[in-house]
Amino acid sequence: MDQEAKKILSVIIAAAMAGVIYYGSYLPYSKSASLVNTMNVLQSGGGNGSQGITLQEFEDYFISTLSTPSPVGQYEVIRQMDMTIGSVLANTPNIPEASAVELANFALKYTQPIIDSGTGANYVQNFSTMGDIYREMGDAYKNRSFWDTALKYYQEGLIYSPRRPQFLYGELSIYLSEGDKTNALKVARKILAYWPDDSNTQKIVSQLESGLSLTPAGSPKK
Repeated sequence: MDQEAKKILSVIIAAAMAGVIYYGSYLPYSKSASLVNTMNVLQSGGGNGSQGITLQEFEDYFISTLSTPSPVGQYEVIRQMDMTIGSVLANTPNIPEASAVELANFALKYTQPIIDSGTGANYVQNFSTMGDIYREMGDAYKNRSFWDTALKYYQEGLIYSPRRPQFLYGELSIYLSEGDKTNALKVARKILAYWPDDSNTQKIVSQLESGLSLTPAGSPKK
């Protein structure tokens, strides 16, 4: 190989290595750093020392992270966003129902296309995170349509992963909250078939079989 060919080959290799570093290291790092920043801001209650953030700011921070280009990491950001929304709904009092619906729709905008595609990293977990969001809404506002939507996600997830605890315990929580003793008992027995040492579920089964009333999980937010 002559010197000119060697120079050309060296340039091509250098360019290829730069591309590998850029797409394989720099972009994923930038996206990860953006997510860390978003989570830190949300946990601190907002940027610039402010106390609390608006719904629009919450969405804007995640949109910024989701818009950060990277060949990997988008599925993980969406899943973290959904989990954060579920946590907000579970732990923040006095959220207006309309605001909760907007948060759910925001999650749905990014997560439902992944579900519809049937692919993606940890694909099945998307059913769990969306189910949890709507279950929290059902518990908070005692709106049966939210529980029905949560059940739809849990039951679809069970098709792919019949023994995933999140789906089964999510179903059980909803049936108990609705006072649906028949389905609650059915799911509780299935849980015990998989995990016979679950003492809490053993107690639930005993109470249901004895005809005792159970206190539904969750309480409405005013």
